[in-house]
Amino acid sequence: MNCPQDRRIQISGESLAEVEDFCYLGGILTQFGGSVEDVAGRLQKTRGAFENLSAVWKSKELSLSTNMTFYCSIVETTFLYGCECWTLTKNLEKRIRVFQRRFLRRILMIFYPTVISNVELLRTTGQVDIAVKVTERKWWWIGHIARKDPHHLTWSHFNVVI
Repeated sequence: MNCPQDRRIQISGESLAEVEDFCYLGGILTQFGGSVEDVAGRLQKTRGAFENLSAVWKSKELSLSTNMTFYCSIVETTFLYGCECWTLTKNLEKRIRVFQRRFLRRILMIFYPTVISNVELLRTTGQVDIAVKVTERKWWWIGHIARKDPHHLTWSHFNVVI
């Protein structure tokens, strides 16, 4: 990934192949550092987590509160893993908002042609806009780094004066 020929990593005398993207700790790293592929991968993993709980969502015996506990602890955490490093464009924000609202509508069993406003949907489920949660996590992470000693390894990647 943009490594000069003489600085390639070697293991047992063999150079590692240069790739355009790869998965590391559940996130997708690309040659140009974009977030689109990482977010798409997270959405796919989250979709799988949501579908694995389809029996929970369809159950008439579980309350909305219980369903939302499952949603927050499994589905939402699956999606938000590693979001502190994403660069969210307006297009990506729209995409993740649609994704969240689709899941919440399915939990509430609201299907077309029944309509509910996005504000009412979030209020009914007690949720906060997912883009806001991503922003909050980013600020939390920045605060975490800012509290570290300036000579700590984490600061070596920043050219920031605070």
